[in-house]
Amino acid sequence: MIDSAKSEAGPTPVALQGEWSKRPLDQIYVDEANLQYINERVYLTFGQLQAPSSGTNIADELVEIRPVVRVVLTKASFDKIVTMLGRVSEQIAKSGSDEE
Repeated sequence: MIDSAKSEAGPTPVALQGEWSKRPLDQIYVDEANLQYINERVYLTFGQLQAPSSGTNIADELVEIRPVVRVVLTKASFDKIVTMLGRVSEQIAKSGSDEE
């Protein structure tokens, strides 16, 4: 809901309906994620592992994770996403897909 007007009694909530634009988006591959809950907001940061430098022992090297995008959500929006992820997870489990 978006507050569109304020009266002496407080903000008047207005329910808006939205439709997704058909605008194309860039697809970005990520292989790491970090989730934080701070000050009533959920911060979901996606990143990419960076290739280790050549000629080093990979086991001894700390590999950098380069942040690509950080999404900030309200708790209500986060709850909706968790519900959607649960549904998709069930569909994946039923399909027997083992692709990561």
